[in-house]
Amino acid sequence: MKVRLFLCFFAFVLSAAAQNTKGFYTQTKPGTAGGLTAKVDTALTYAIALERDRTSAYKGTLSEENTRFHFANLPTGKYDLLLFTKGSLVFEGLQLGEPADLGSGAGRKNLEERVAKADAFFNKYKLHRMGLIEDGSKLLALVERMRDKETLTGAGEKLNGPVRRFELAQFDRAADTWSFMVNRHLYREEDAAGRVEFLDSKFVPALGNIRVIESVKDLGVIALKQ
Repeated sequence: MKVRLFLCFFAFVLSAAAQNTKGFYTQTKPGTAGGLTAKVDTALTYAIALERDRTSAYKGTLSEENTRFHFANLPTGKYDLLLFTKGSLVFEGLQLGEPADLGSGAGRKNLEERVAKADAFFNKYKLHRMGLIEDGSKLLALVERMRDKETLTGAGEKLNGPVRRFELAQFDRAADTWSFMVNRHLYREEDAAGRVEFLDSKFVPALGNIRVIESVKDLGVIALKQ
């Protein structure tokens, strides 16, 4: 009986986690005058602006056959953008600090263990890019997680495809190991196309360190495919 109850509870947690996409994005305040817009050379599905505090993330709107993004009512500050395409590419301008090359030693192994254990719902992950800040005492990582095992909704229906999530994770250095501290969920989808491979990502400097004041900043045309 205890085993059955545990399995039922675990299934409930998985289904709830799979459906919970609310609360990912920060709500804007009407009347705030700041904003961002740009035209790109490929069709998008999502546009996300992450404020420099790495806690506030805003979802943009798309127009012109999904080749223009727009963020309205943004507070004054600096932002990094993530753009998801209709293919399998993610373009990002995250300011992660100095490039982190951990090699294949104990430090890398410890970091990967921390990533894997941080969320048991997902059974796969990929470290897309990492960087060191604060004199190397902290590490930031863009992480993609995926669950390609069977997942049920609250109504007991099977989801159409894998569940995918992107997050920005922070680790603190402790001797020759890394301690998982916080993460900021950035994007989540149930991949109806059934893709079980990880997405490809590309760092685009023009998408990062963008200052917004009390007006809408037009970034012009950004060539993502070059």
